[in-house]
Amino acid sequence: MSQTRAIAVIGAGMCGLTCAHALAEAGLPVRVFEKSRGIGGRMATRRAEGLAFDHGAQFMTARGAPFAEWLDGAVARGEAADWTPRGLPAGQRRIVGVPKMTAPLRHLADGLEVSLNAGVAAVVPEDDGLRLALADGTRTGIFARVVCTAPAPQAARLLAADAALADALARVAIAPCWTLMVAFDTAPGLPDAAEEPGEGIAFLAQSGTRPGRPDAPAWVMHATPEWSAAHLELDPDAARERMLELLGTLAPLPRPAFAATHRWRHARTTAPLGRPCAASADGRMLAGGDWTLDARIEAAFDSGKALAQAVVGGI
Repeated sequence: MSQTRAIAVIGAGMCGLTCAHALAEAGLPVRVFEKSRGIGGRMATRRAEGLAFDHGAQFMTARGAPFAEWLDGAVARGEAADWTPRGLPAGQRRIVGVPKMTAPLRHLADGLEVSLNAGVAAVVPEDDGLRLALADGTRTGIFARVVCTAPAPQAARLLAADAALADALARVAIAPCWTLMVAFDTAPGLPDAAEEPGEGIAFLAQSGTRPGRPDAPAWVMHATPEWSAAHLELDPDAARERMLELLGTLAPLPRPAFAATHRWRHARTTAPLGRPCAASADGRMLAGGDWTLDARIEAAFDSGKALAQAVVGGI
């Protein structure tokens, strides 16, 4: 058996970075592998033509004390702020990253070894540990444990070497989401924010109402899971036109100055795992994410903490 204590974490979103940060604080060597060019996962902001669109997770809320304390720290550091748009129900504190949704995650990533543009194709068990087969055809060195925080359907494929673990992950259901990002030269009569304001529309938010964003007539619209699933394989141009038609049912729209779409294949958990993390029988491969508990960012945070505790307890 290998004497390495190194841990690989797949995914640099809230869950992966929370886990990796806790492991590093426990004194374990850890390396994070992220397939995208930046951290954040679905805590995403797209910048285009001087505009900023939070096209993934819309805000953060806390139900438990640990995440509430973490959010308070992010606000105190200036990495996040309260968002209080007109149109959403009162009585719930909503927090966004400033100046973009990934800002609070920078604090978690500081000091970590994070490899970007490093997609993982498979986790490969060997006698002395685990290796990662990367998307570019190379393989990593040996790790004692691998923590996968990709969406459950992807994690099931990456961890296919353990049939029981992969089967448990494959039973998790996550709905897709088409997102429209649109800006106008003149503001139409759209609400600042709204939940389910019309058929096929799950959420609508005016980007300029968010702290630290450009004050411009720009909106993000999330389609419902049902609409997104029914139109999942549209090409981006067709999706843009169909989603503009949806938005146009709320108010007459002028010609957009900018419009683009993003398809999240794995967006909102509909059938969670039911526990904060999962592991192989030998404890060498672990998986987690928001999909373990529900569709909220807090669930990703809680899962990341649970994963780190499981790793530390098994080393």
